[in-house]
Amino acid sequence: MDGFCYYHSIDHLDSFNMPKESVRDVLLAKPKTSPLAAHNMGFEWTISKNCLDLDLRDLGELQDTMLMSYVLDTTQAKGLKELVRLKFDILQDSYEATTGGLKMNEITARQAFRYGCDDSEFQWDLSELFIKQLKDLGAYEYYMAVEMPIVPIIAEMSHRGAYVDQGLLHTRGIQAKKNMIELETEIASIAGKRINLHSPKQVSQLLYKDLKLPM
Repeated sequence: MDGFCYYHSIDHLDSFNMPKESVRDVLLAKPKTSPLAAHNMGFEWTISKNCLDLDLRDLGELQDTMLMSYVLDTTQAKGLKELVRLKFDILQDSYEATTGGLKMNEITARQAFRYGCDDSEFQWDLSELFIKQLKDLGAYEYYMAVEMPIVPIIAEMSHRGAYVDQGLLHTRGIQAKKNMIELETEIASIAGKRINLHSPKQVSQLLYKDLKLPM
């Protein structure tokens, strides 16, 4: 934990704020070879869109420690502070303790700096840990190729909204459930055992360890 953290204040009520255009230009100047990591990238996507009109994909490779946590183990905690406690045995201050229950833009930039940079540094440590664990399991390629690209799509849908044909969705749901049952039976026959297809860890184990498929 020897990095440097910077906080760009843009909308605090009682603090100096930088022009949003300047913050946007600073972020766009970031080297594209350096990944952008967050815990819950979908949330950061929405904030960046609403506040800066910025598409985070323009900043380079995206990483999401909340999603990594899910891929590694669907049953483990997903909150940043809980993961920091479990993985590093460190108890961070809660949001309520830092802000007194106020919204982020209602506290001073100095308070937000302490809270945000603390989260940022621990999140980066989690990112390094989880990437190593994913690579050790042979699941990193799956995470990058299948799980991570979905995040901007869902975030953009949440940002714009989406029309849904409820009747068609119900029909497709029934058909998808039927197809899933057939696939589970077929996969169990190939693997010689039943696996939980909702578990990226078990699927990765089957594909790359048991069946030895190329990554």
